[in-house]
Amino acid sequence: MIDYRRMVNLQMMIMRTPMEGPARRLMGIAHLVRSWRKPEFRDVYLEMPRIDRFLDRTVRGSFNCIDIGCHVGVKLSQFVRLAPGGRHMGFEPIPHLAQRLQKKFPEVDVRPVALGDTPGETTFTIDKQLPGRSSLRSLGGSDKDHEEIKVRCERLDSLVPEGYHAHLLNLAVIGSALSVLRGATGVLQRDRPILIFFWTRLGAEAFGASSADLYNFLTEQHPYSLYLIKDLLDGGAPLDLARFDESLNYPCKATHFIAVADR
Repeated sequence: MIDYRRMVNLQMMIMRTPMEGPARRLMGIAHLVRSWRKPEFRDVYLEMPRIDRFLDRTVRGSFNCIDIGCHVGVKLSQFVRLAPGGRHMGFEPIPHLAQRLQKKFPEVDVRPVALGDTPGETTFTIDKQLPGRSSLRSLGGSDKDHEEIKVRCERLDSLVPEGYHAHLLNLAVIGSALSVLRGATGVLQRDRPILIFFWTRLGAEAFGASSADLYNFLTEQHPYSLYLIKDLLDGGAPLDLARFDESLNYPCKATHFIAVADR
């Protein structure tokens, strides 16, 4: 059985060392092998390499990027490398991870808080076996594998410094993407940043949200178009609500999506 806690420690140690590049390439190969073994999940397994391609193509040297749910700092490391002149922010509610990120990325404004639309103290559930599945809601599983902690939750709008312009938001949060975006309406209206977000039916249901809720928030309340990552890379059309919702059906075609403002 894989010890995911040790894996997290190893990932954190490798980050920002000469080993990071080779480790990324190995992960890319691993994703490709999985896509061959389970072709029905091909697009899901290839999401991470495709996101990397999108970031390499899109992020400029002075972009300001915000990483929400930093975990071990994989995306933070990319943002710092691709946009060394940017002012980057990161948010990670698990205290020991936030502390390590602050030391690993001293030039990044890393905050040990969760983001949402309702400020205050709240419960955060840490999945000790799969830390990447930690969330503001329990997603099932054995109680012995979970640890609940109290964390501070804030709206992104209240934490962005005056005069700061956000070019890209990465939402690596389980189920709470809509809540995070509702707490960032000022940033969305003012800056119209690119959005990369994680969204699954199980996670959304844990927060009482639906695909239509998120889709309508972004396309009707804000001037955004939603894309499958592969479609955006290939110059394809944006998703309508039916295709967005259908892409979540088993075997799902996507768990990550990109939203781009209509300018």
